[in-house]
Amino acid sequence: MTPKLQRILIVHEKPSLLESLRSQFSFGECEIHSASNWTQCAALCADKDFDLVLLSSSITDFPPELLAFHINNHVREGKKPLRFVLCGEPLTLCAQKGVSPFGIVSQLPMRAFENGLDKALDECLLTDIPQLDPQCTLFRTISRSCVAINQSLRMKGKFSGDIQNLRHEQKELLYSLEFLRHKVDECSAATVSTIVMAAEARDPYMRSHIKLVARLSFEIAKRIGLSGSKLENITKAARLHDIGKIGIPDEILNKRGALTFEQHKVIRAHPVIGKKILEKNPAFHTYIDVVLYHHERLDGTGYPEGRRGSDIPFEALIVAVADIVSALTTDRPYRASVKPADALDIIHPQKGIKLMADAVDAVADFIQNSDGRDKPSVFRSHDVTLPHFLRL
Repeated sequence: MTPKLQRILIVHEKPSLLESLRSQFSFGECEIHSASNWTQCAALCADKDFDLVLLSSSITDFPPELLAFHINNHVREGKKPLRFVLCGEPLTLCAQKGVSPFGIVSQLPMRAFENGLDKALDECLLTDIPQLDPQCTLFRTISRSCVAINQSLRMKGKFSGDIQNLRHEQKELLYSLEFLRHKVDECSAATVSTIVMAAEARDPYMRSHIKLVARLSFEIAKRIGLSGSKLENITKAARLHDIGKIGIPDEILNKRGALTFEQHKVIRAHPVIGKKILEKNPAFHTYIDVVLYHHERLDGTGYPEGRRGSDIPFEALIVAVADIVSALTTDRPYRASVKPADALDIIHPQKGIKLMADAVDAVADFIQNSDGRDKPSVFRSHDVTLPHFLRL
């Protein structure tokens, strides 16, 4: 059952629009407060608990994404965190990179205000408030940025007569946020690499397998029509697809003979283990579906949940094909590898039954018509012509 809205705060820089927005809400006895700048917002949030804070992207003096973090982790330190909803277009890379590390539960376009917000806000009430571990580097980096912006804005208030300087400082703050976004990405990429290296250290086979699955996933996704951030995300997810094998005992992971029934059960737990490793960090939530479901099959014979057809995430179906081709074309302690062409012969009967047809066709095109023809396990991942996220 959806909780009832009792108190909300609307934050927008234009007082006239605030009044217009207030008049559009029909939440019965819901108590509606408004603020037109970041200082009013912070003061209200310090004193009151709100079910939702609708934070307009027009609040550009204190960038709204960081304002949410600042209020929950500084202004309200030790108190119950608030749910922030970013309204309007994000200022920088939010739309592409996600806003969860900054404490925002959802993002709503301004047109949502014209079409009725009841349903959208109900969903926001049910969303967990994303929180970063105060001990992690990313938390400390964002926290220091918030403190610096707060100090700068307070100094700006003392010299508000020079409008041109104010505008310049405002631009500098936005550039600072952009720089912070890149630092967030760098931290996430470094963490991914660290996790992958930990997996590789457990099993020498893992390094070549991870590289090959990432490259094949990239080639399949590109041929299917994915591009930009979607192509990058599925490639990064492919790098992490077997991360759960960190939790599998060596005597099972590297066993030369056939596995017993009980050992198969242990191996099949690695997608769930991988999910538990990644779900603690909001920066990795984008990759969890691939990690958890890359062993599911269209006909329901996969694991860990036995999902069928459209219930399996599209990205996981792509990585599933890449994973099988990599496994078949790589030597393992319990069997020899096969040639790429033979791998295609093995997976072709499963096309459209267990494996996504488009993904099978795409990997066939790559192997038959590219440098994957002879031995795809020797891809030159350092090749400067490859995207940066494939130079493993």
